[in-house]
Amino acid sequence: HGGLAFTVLNFISRRLGIQNVHRLDRWIRRIFKKSNRLTSDLQIGLGIGIGPYSRDAKLLMRHMTMLGDFNILGVRDKKSARFLVDHKFPGLQMDFMDLAFLTAYWHPTRSVQKEKVYTGKIGIILQDFPHDILEKFDVIKQFVKQLEGVDVTFFSFDHNHDVAYTKEFAAYNFITWHPDKNEMTVFLDALGSMDVVISARAHGVIIGAILGVVPISLGISQKLVEVSKYFPKGGMLVEEPFAVSSLVACLDNVIVNYEQHQSFLVEEVDANSRAAMQAKEKLFSE
Repeated sequence: HGGLAFTVLNFISRRLGIQNVHRLDRWIRRIFKKSNRLTSDLQIGLGIGIGPYSRDAKLLMRHMTMLGDFNILGVRDKKSARFLVDHKFPGLQMDFMDLAFLTAYWHPTRSVQKEKVYTGKIGIILQDFPHDILEKFDVIKQFVKQLEGVDVTFFSFDHNHDVAYTKEFAAYNFITWHPDKNEMTVFLDALGSMDVVISARAHGVIIGAILGVVPISLGISQKLVEVSKYFPKGGMLVEEPFAVSSLVACLDNVIVNYEQHQSFLVEEVDANSRAAMQAKEKLFSE
């Protein structure tokens, strides 16, 4: 949140639209002899998620300027597509998927996941939350305390930015993705060995699902809410403010109906992967 100044600036930016905000940025840079942003003959953005933005969001104008650089934008959800329409994106707009669903590029050995049997292994993926961080961490700790007969492993997708998260849960079984210290296959094998993943990161939900792990999305942002829609029957969503009781109830639902969740998840992952490949083929065929 940026206060009154950003509220006014964002109001003007929304009225101007992406193209005019982009032109204004170029004009200002020319006057003050600042270097331009990345330039190219053709710029394509794929799997992009945009917003949502509060009325006084600090990043809105900057992001609108960046979006104006693109000739083609393939967005991953309906809200992002609506943003481009509402703010008069001048380039070619197309529906796309999250790039993680193009598994041939990062997980080429993946075949259709066989339905797994629940064995009591739960993965939890958190992050340094932008607000109420200690309160959220405390809810997760209380939730873990209530679990019986369950093997819990915490995962970090970003060792550079998960500073508070890593410190707060260091005493637990904790696995961090660190590209300088371990290979991606090791991290993926560990995550894929879980039965359920409870995630506050969008790609924790998506990657977990692709690996055959039933995802529970923590709806700490609209981004997580939108991502949960990729798996309407295979996964579940716990909306904010999440509490111990809502987490327990959600996990119990998954465990009781695990076979059903698994069956739906396999279908939904494959459907999303096919849609991603079709979108890629459409892009390069045109």
